[in-house]
Amino acid sequence: MTTRRFRRIGVAVATAIALAVPAAAMATVPDYKTVKPAANPASVNPKVTIHHGSPKPDALGSASVTKCSGGPALGTQRLANYVEYWWPRGENWGIYNCRTIAGSRSYSLHAGGRAYDHHLSVHDAKDKAAGDSIVAAFLRADSKGNKYALAKRFGVQEIIWNCRIWTAARASEGLRPYGECPTSNDTIAHRDHVHIGQNLRGADRRTTAYTGWSWCEPRDGMCS
Repeated sequence: MTTRRFRRIGVAVATAIALAVPAAAMATVPDYKTVKPAANPASVNPKVTIHHGSPKPDALGSASVTKCSGGPALGTQRLANYVEYWWPRGENWGIYNCRTIAGSRSYSLHAGGRAYDHHLSVHDAKDKAAGDSIVAAFLRADSKGNKYALAKRFGVQEIIWNCRIWTAARASEGLRPYGECPTSNDTIAHRDHVHIGQNLRGADRRTTAYTGWSWCEPRDGMCS
């Protein structure tokens, strides 16, 4: 007889799940290649299936960085795992970098360990399609009509890709022209990577992408 075990994912358990299976290994799991991006980063683990519906997304929020953190935030590492798994095209260009924003004295979200860069090039049609898909997934409304649902659940405060930027502070404006463009430098223009930055709650794993989910461990390959 097939048995199912249900548990509540806490912060420590959620972290262990994401770190237990490397992104490169997870990307080869056949069952998950046809599944659309989910709202829960725990779903990147091929042995975990979400049992209950998603909770209401968190509110939008943003916070600046006042000093270098010394390393990547745990929530941002989870975000990187999530993006790498669901969009295996492209590669991880890193999280932490103690630096200021170009032409400014303000710290980059990378300096706070709160931003992930996923390498893709707009000059490659398939790369561009993948980048566009990432941005669309984070900004679209969910089935219940919650706007920017995935961005809210991960505590995302900014997304930059292909000379366009979306920020939580100006969410209603949608994607708008990025201030560093036009420029011939693809990295500055974010034509060679998708940048996703988080607020403090997301980076600290205190948003609904990381907490309060029900899940089950499959027995005999079954889980529902």
